[in-house]
Amino acid sequence: MKCFIPFPACALSVIFAVGAALAPSVNATPRLVIDEPHFDFGEQHNNQSIEHTFVLRNEGTSTLQITNIRSSCGCTVGHVSSHNLLPGESGKISANYNLRGRQGPQRSVLTLEANDPSNPRAQMTMGGVAVQELQVRPNRVFHGQIHTGQKSVRQIEIIGLEEHPFEIKDIESDTEWVSARALDSGPSHYYRIDIETRAPQEVGVFQNMVRIHTTHPKFPVIEVPVNAQIAGALSYAPSTISLLAGQETPVTRYVVVRPGAVQEFEITEVVPPEDDIRVQILNMPNQGYRIQLTNLLPSEKLAGSNLRIHTNVEGMDVINIPFQIIEATR
Repeated sequence: MKCFIPFPACALSVIFAVGAALAPSVNATPRLVIDEPHFDFGEQHNNQSIEHTFVLRNEGTSTLQITNIRSSCGCTVGHVSSHNLLPGESGKISANYNLRGRQGPQRSVLTLEANDPSNPRAQMTMGGVAVQELQVRPNRVFHGQIHTGQKSVRQIEIIGLEEHPFEIKDIESDTEWVSARALDSGPSHYYRIDIETRAPQEVGVFQNMVRIHTTHPKFPVIEVPVNAQIAGALSYAPSTISLLAGQETPVTRYVVVRPGAVQEFEITEVVPPEDDIRVQILNMPNQGYRIQLTNLLPSEKLAGSNLRIHTNVEGMDVINIPFQIIEATR
């Protein structure tokens, strides 16, 4: 066939045709695919790091460029095998999840940023449960409110790894008011311990520490705090009546007196330190009394003085509650 177009025009048409064939398609795009974006590591001890490899592929028609990888917490680190994947190529993300010091359900998210227009931020997750190598349940003992001379017993469990049995050598307390004993003999990975507290005569917050000595190489001493609220024949709150210095408008305060070791009692009289203070005694059936103090103003005379509450209970026939004047802070 002869070309009837003048030579220069015919040659130019051929050049354009060849150039179009060699130029890349304007529709060529990368496509990021992650085979299994979630890894469940189950239940693992919190003395280790979890390692996992995520596999990703470029199923697009142009080069996939990975521009960034970041995690939702500092406990997880991710490394990419290659930042550029040609069409059809595969790559790997090596992830390391540090469980040390963690406990309970865990989840971390790795976010991969790439030039895939339909998926510019792809996510991979690692999740599971971190279990302590040695667990104390509960890790502290609270007896609640107990009365002077009353005994209260609480039980704790010590749970270790089955493959690492140990023995309890000794249990000691800071005070004679608390004692503890192991109910199980070893060597074992599981122990039950009874912690008994006999309330001292001093009313108020009681705090103590029980120390359990073991043959465990990582936990030679296990400390368990022991707390209780010691109530006498009666309990009352607050222990101090506070007023703000410089207060010019009279205020109202309340004092509550409740049954303790003595369930039935009477308040026979309430004596304020100043005659201007008005007192109203309100009986709360089966819950004690609420004392309302009105027309309170801070003064030098009031600071350090006491509200005197008289009862018919032996040993607590007079309850003294001091007044405190607090300086205003700027």
